[in-house]
Amino acid sequence: MGRIQLPPEDYSHDNPLPLSTASDLGIEVSRSSCLSSEGLSPDYTENYDGVSNHHFEPRHRRYSSSDLSALSSRSEPCCKINLLPLSADAATLEEGLVKKVYPKEYGKTFQAFLFLLGGLLSSSLALAVVHDLQPMSLPLPDIVFRYVPQFDQGLELSEYIIVFITYPTLIALLLHQHRSIIFRRVFLLTGILYFCRGITIFVTVLPQANLKYPCASRENSTSALMIVHRAVSLLSGLGMSINGRLVYCGDFIYSGHTCSLVLCCLVFNEYTPQNKQIFRIAKRSLYLLATVGVLMISFSRTHYTVDIVIAYVITTMLFRIYHTIAAHAHLKEHGENNYLSHAWWFRFVRHFEINVPEGKLPMRYNFPFECPTVIAQKWRAFRNR
Repeated sequence: MGRIQLPPEDYSHDNPLPLSTASDLGIEVSRSSCLSSEGLSPDYTENYDGVSNHHFEPRHRRYSSSDLSALSSRSEPCCKINLLPLSADAATLEEGLVKKVYPKEYGKTFQAFLFLLGGLLSSSLALAVVHDLQPMSLPLPDIVFRYVPQFDQGLELSEYIIVFITYPTLIALLLHQHRSIIFRRVFLLTGILYFCRGITIFVTVLPQANLKYPCASRENSTSALMIVHRAVSLLSGLGMSINGRLVYCGDFIYSGHTCSLVLCCLVFNEYTPQNKQIFRIAKRSLYLLATVGVLMISFSRTHYTVDIVIAYVITTMLFRIYHTIAAHAHLKEHGENNYLSHAWWFRFVRHFEINVPEGKLPMRYNFPFECPTVIAQKWRAFRNR
């Protein structure tokens, strides 16, 4: 049975120790006075065994008359708090605080992956349909098109940038101790973005922005089988022109390339340490590359500027709203005053995050597989720097 001493300022009558789950975990909290500094007799003891409204209720007290006068004039909090774990599960305590348990829940991660595939498929199906419906007219007026000369290689360059910044982001997630939770979040966020993108592509079809882009020929009539074939072809090429599969036109509102660039930067920034110089340099580099990639999308006339702006706003807002919900337990519950719970995707967030403790995920890293001893030693040395 362990005994843990905490600093005096951690607890007082006006600032009680916030262990709201002490009674559930079987923790006895006892408070001992500073006998020598307060002048109290050794028989003074206060014992606490439960929590009521985040305040400890006394179970029994023993005071002498001299103790009562000393207690009434005492202004300093008591010197130490002893947490005595009554259960055998000592792993639930860490440095005197209740240790948070982050369940892996690989089944939910697989469900989130299926949700991602559904979002990608819906976006691909929408593009496969509108390809034959795109109006044959001149591009709409655009401020960038008016003042910036067209750069035809910009789309290819932006896609290489997407591939380049995806690798460090993927490596960072694979090495994170709670990789299953993070992948679950990334899959769900991407799926939501592409489900919404499929709707906007289908409901509003804009004329081609780049008249030089080699779009596939149109068909006078399209069957369901042909649409499915187009969608599968788009999925197999990940929606990129460098794979030779993005030959269908009409997917303007909003830019999927911009969503990918922005989301990679947000994820890398969120799940890598803030206090190491190498990561700060990496984050700045990724933001710079993403900015160049977004500009190349616009300069190549792949998307109208409004497509890029909408993609940036939706991606950043969705990312921050999602992580705000995940970081606060009360926001994961339905309620009259929780307007976030009225979003159509809230039930998915609640399903995947309900067992994840509130707050940010701790920055802990390990290898997802058994690695040689030398590599493991170098990794531990890097973490402890």
